[in-house]
Amino acid sequence: MTSLRVMTMNVENLFSPGNTFYGAEHTPEEYRDKVNWSASRIAQCQVHVVGLVEIGEEPQTVLNDLLEAIRDQDPTGGVEVGRDQGR
Repeated sequence: MTSLRVMTMNVENLFSPGNTFYGAEHTPEEYRDKVNWSASRIAQCQVHVVGLVEIGEEPQTVLNDLLEAIRDQDPTGGVEVGRDQGR
């Protein structure tokens, strides 16, 4: 039997350094820690599809950083990224 594993994750105001989101700002170290923590959870779950909630300003930058961190933790190379363009 074929299965499909889907995950949603609220990354709680994940935005790149230098951007303010809801009055908060991350240092580069806080940002990298949050990206790595989120990536480890996604990789650990071994899901096929992930829906992310609360990605702040510059979402493409955040998604690229998150994807890179996931690939670092999942050497199989099976990770791809897509975006629904807000639809």
